[in-house]
Amino acid sequence: MATEQLIKLLAQTSGRDKIYRSIQYGGKFLWWSLEQQGDQDEIVKKLKILETHLSTGRKLFRIANSISLLKAALKNMQNDDVVLRLVVTLSKLNSAFYLLFDHIIWANRIGLVKVDQKYYSKLSNRFWLATLILNLTRDLYEFLLLANDLPQLAKECGENGQSRRFSPTDDSFGRHNNNGTLNGVPRRRVNWHSDVTDHVTDRVSPNSIIAVVWSNRKEVVLDTMKNACDLVLPASSLGYLDLNPGQQGLFGLMSSLIGLLTVWDTRYKL
Repeated sequence: MATEQLIKLLAQTSGRDKIYRSIQYGGKFLWWSLEQQGDQDEIVKKLKILETHLSTGRKLFRIANSISLLKAALKNMQNDDVVLRLVVTLSKLNSAFYLLFDHIIWANRIGLVKVDQKYYSKLSNRFWLATLILNLTRDLYEFLLLANDLPQLAKECGENGQSRRFSPTDDSFGRHNNNGTLNGVPRRRVNWHSDVTDHVTDRVSPNSIIAVVWSNRKEVVLDTMKNACDLVLPASSLGYLDLNPGQQGLFGLMSSLIGLLTVWDTRYKL
């Protein structure tokens, strides 16, 4: 079973990209760590070359993805939820422009065109940053929706709010869709005066609430972690954060591994 899943992963463009990205940022963290020791110059040089080639190769593999994102943005315009319609559509449009400028950077690197790489790199990072902020906004909205579902979820998980043990074969895991249902129960719109306080927190501890959230919406938690890790990368490139290459590599590696998990098992994908 694991072998078949691995073959399926490697057969997907997104799966291979996540593997290359993990190696790219893992290598970046590794060469920075070795560089601090000061006696591994040859290995550091090879790892830097590997990182550069993986970065350039991934830009090539993503060519035309901007078109797919534009198509996805148009499709999302039919989403019944007005908030998700706005946030997800804008996210995909920003991501499309981010990749478009990324293609120009790739063409400059291999000598097809001559452009100001710093200028286009800054543009690309700005669109990437905007994409991640929109993605985190979507994650927050998903948590707000979940907050309104907590009374029902707590009831399903037991009087004390204890979470059910997750099993990969549990068909109830992640049964939600964009039509506004969660585990077969219609999701209400976000209510700023939610009845969570009145009906849940008086009998469910904060740890139990966290357990319920993790049990029922793992994909939202993981997506939030991935976007938060990714956010520091363009923010650092644009000078908003002061991170060394090792820190950038570590955050990039963590987000890449989460992304790899969502490709390995789509139940973890938001």
